[in-house]
Amino acid sequence: MFRNYLKWLALVALTGVIGCGANRGDLPDLVDVTGRITVDGKQTPGLRVVFEPEFGRRSVGFTNEAGEFSLQYLTSVDGAVPGKHTVKVTWEGEGTDAGSSTTSQAVVVIPSRYNIRSELIAIVSQDKHQFEFDLSTKRR
Repeated sequence: MFRNYLKWLALVALTGVIGCGANRGDLPDLVDVTGRITVDGKQTPGLRVVFEPEFGRRSVGFTNEAGEFSLQYLTSVDGAVPGKHTVKVTWEGEGTDAGSSTTSQAVVVIPSRYNIRSELIAIVSQDKHQFEFDLSTKRR
């Protein structure tokens, strides 16, 4: 009796583990989104780019040395849901090391109008999936 219980428990546990993976059929329709961001006309690596849709899960990407990004919906799933998105940009690059006067990369201050109070909007669709943003650090 106890063995049957253990076999049954193992089967239930195995079924639960198999069912926990992200199945492509469980995901919404996604659009591959890429783009380029400059700050004051300069390519800036290390920017975190977040597309927040009106409804659904946000997508995130990071700029490379050329200022280019591509969005990921999940760690291993590229894209963003179609529709209107608020775009938020923050700097995730390296700054001055603690106890050191050397900086591997200049600190970039992104104004709040591009992140917590973002004015950036992107409409994602199959026809519109590449975006360019030129951010300005100058006060308005």
